[in-house]
Amino acid sequence: MPTNPSFPGPRPPESKPNERPGIGIFQMIGLGLILLFVLFLVIVVVGSLFDT
Repeated sequence: MPTNPSFPGPRPPESKPNERPGIGIFQMIGLGLILLFVLFLVIVVVGSLFDT
């Protein structure tokens, strides 16, 4: 334990404002599911147009 509690601990490195964080795995899964839904919707709509 530090003897002086008012002494600040090591700071975490600050991210630069120009850098964008990488895309996360859950964001990639969500984007893939949205694109899959849109593709399925387009297939159903186009299929119903040619089915008549």
